[in-house]
Amino acid sequence: GRLWMVYGSSFGGIYIKELYNEGDQWGLPKEEGFGKKLWSGSKNQEGPFIFYNEDTGYYYLMVSYGNLMKTYNMRVARSENPDGPYVDITGLDVAGAIGDDGGNKIAGNYVIGDSNGYAAIGHNSVIKIEDEPEGSGDRYIVVAHVRRQAGTGVSAGHNVYTFQLYFNEDGWPVMNPNRYADEVIGTGIEDEDILGEYDLVVHTAGTVVSFAESEKYTIAADGVITKDGGNVGTWERSGDYYITLTIDEVEYKGVVTPSIRMYERDVNAKYPTYSITAVSDAGIPLWAVGTFE
Repeated sequence: GRLWMVYGSSFGGIYIKELYNEGDQWGLPKEEGFGKKLWSGSKNQEGPFIFYNEDTGYYYLMVSYGNLMKTYNMRVARSENPDGPYVDITGLDVAGAIGDDGGNKIAGNYVIGDSNGYAAIGHNSVIKIEDEPEGSGDRYIVVAHVRRQAGTGVSAGHNVYTFQLYFNEDGWPVMNPNRYADEVIGTGIEDEDILGEYDLVVHTAGTVVSFAESEKYTIAADGVITKDGGNVGTWERSGDYYITLTIDEVEYKGVVTPSIRMYERDVNAKYPTYSITAVSDAGIPLWAVGTFE
């Protein structure tokens, strides 16, 4: 029943203030000043948005880092209280983040398959769809602007996209690399359903101009991941949809989800597939989109 405003931009940092939630002063701040700093302003953070997940028991604060025309990337930290402190997967309180540190990366500049690259995913909000269809659990939908790759840079044009956000076994959010298509996670997936070739991309660690590019990997039987015919890692699925991948000795924990592949140049070539979205213990996301029907 309490009312909060989270705000901030550029190098000033992200703050939260409690507002009056009743009476003649409704919507006005209860205290003078900037409020409580939640995220340092050392790397041009902006676009804060907080939402709560009753299942995990955490509030999630999402922000965007960097330059909209070059390096924009979306990040998240979490707290048990709406006014923090917010920490990332490494345990860092992001109010004290220095430079490019702070927050799990949700998305940065990337290329999957033969598509033109995607960039500037961020300045987002989150819509909660409560248990629809009944029994499927709540769904969280990211609404964000997206730009495209233009040569070695980023195009000026904006589009608004929606993506479904999931939570791994440790309660950290990971995002479907494909646009939202009313998919419902955990609908009777079997191990054999997800075997096959994937366009797999590991996002960059920082706020950089470059585009992370996908490579071909295969989710093979017996818990093996192969690349160019050689074993490069392992995978293990648990529950209805949790999945853990270990590639080059780095572990990524996430989910496997049905998807509509959006990375074809021919818009009529979109088809149902499976995608994997996961995050490492350093806060780096891994996305894999199946190239099979």
